[in-house]
Amino acid sequence: GGITNSTTSASKAIILADEQMGVVMDNESHIIWERGGKFLSKSISSVSYPNDTPTNAKACAKMILEAAQVTVSGDELKEKSIMSMLRKHLEHPVNLSGCTLDEVLYFVSSEKPVIGMLSANHGVLITGYTTSQVTWMDPSTRTSKTVSLATGERMFKEAGYQFYSYISY
Repeated sequence: GGITNSTTSASKAIILADEQMGVVMDNESHIIWERGGKFLSKSISSVSYPNDTPTNAKACAKMILEAAQVTVSGDELKEKSIMSMLRKHLEHPVNLSGCTLDEVLYFVSSEKPVIGMLSANHGVLITGYTTSQVTWMDPSTRTSKTVSLATGERMFKEAGYQFYSYISY
């Protein structure tokens, strides 16, 4: 029933809100994340694989930008990190690193895919889930993969829970 914490870190706020069965709001009272606020299943089908991106990071960034209806060419993505690419082209990118897979699925439920890192140089775009599975698109292999939630959780945990998405109002 009250404000528990104030932070500039979305992931810290989400982790705390999840522990306390709460809500994360921005400084303008927009809901960013809420415990129990996701559908039982969701699938985002409006994303395609890019043809003009030489690296996995650029491909992941371009795919999430496409989902956010931002058109850029692969040449325009010159920044080194995924987050810096998203910052340049999105008004509200969000670093969800440290959150669990279950916590970031709220964004997928809200029609916002999530970039999840399987290793330091290998990202995938999480585009769907059910009560027992998670699905992602892999721009390196240009294939879609569905695994159990437990397997996905383990894979992302082993890679350090590195996730990125965006907020739109």
